[in-house]
Amino acid sequence: MTSPKSLKYLRFIIHPISLVIVVMLFCCQISWAVQEAIITADKAVIYSDMDTSSPIGFITKGKKILIGDKTQNNFQVYSVIVSGKIAYIKVADVSTEKESMDSNRLTAERFQRSTNTQSLSNLSVSYYQFNSQIRLDNENGEVVDKNVFNWHGLSIKGESKISEKLDLQVIINYMFSTLKGQAYRASEFGFGVSRRFFESKKFTARVEFAALSIPFVTYSVGEDFRSRSYGYSVGSGLNLRYLLNSHWAIHLSGGLYHTGLLTFDNPSPYQDSAPSFNGMRYGFGVQHLY
Repeated sequence: MTSPKSLKYLRFIIHPISLVIVVMLFCCQISWAVQEAIITADKAVIYSDMDTSSPIGFITKGKKILIGDKTQNNFQVYSVIVSGKIAYIKVADVSTEKESMDSNRLTAERFQRSTNTQSLSNLSVSYYQFNSQIRLDNENGEVVDKNVFNWHGLSIKGESKISEKLDLQVIINYMFSTLKGQAYRASEFGFGVSRRFFESKKFTARVEFAALSIPFVTYSVGEDFRSRSYGYSVGSGLNLRYLLNSHWAIHLSGGLYHTGLLTFDNPSPYQDSAPSFNGMRYGFGVQHLY
């Protein structure tokens, strides 16, 4: 039989333990205060870390979930419980009752975050045509000054976002054209810059400027000879992009370009020539966003 002294000693131990448990439960209830939210993004990604670098799944639009009452990581994410573990969801992907009661300023900020493209860089591959008119100082064969040359080209372009409106571009092009037995083949390398003047969730319109060197270009007349030279291209135009999903887009482009070539040392009886080309380049391609 337990003595009264032992019972007194047991109550002495249990009392502070119970107090600690009550305090812990109270603190947990405060720290895990939740609110109801609805998914507003097409696919709201769930991350295992608050830096949103490790996705573990997604929730479709319209679903209701419970999230933490406070934002974290500089107002970027909410905490959420997934399979008994803490995970995170972006603030821009959900809407809460509390937010609906906030000011119009917060609503405008949410719209801006949800419609702006989050990618910082992209890589595109394009096909384009350069419909140009040749300018000749010396004429060879049947090609004369102001004849129309239609070039076909392939372009690889890498872009990086440098400000809210500007992108820096690195461009590699290859193009070729043949008219009346005379052929040109040129490789271009250079840089460009684009400025976004309209941007929505799916559609972006930009003005582009490009300055390209031509480190290698050949000119041939049938099988008679092949000469090499160098040159440059400059141009500007418009680029329209439509976002298919978070990583892929298609785009159309068009602009005015001038391509100037240095003198080709052609063998006799052909004359040396330094042609230039002026015209419109337009094309289409696909883009991968990072």
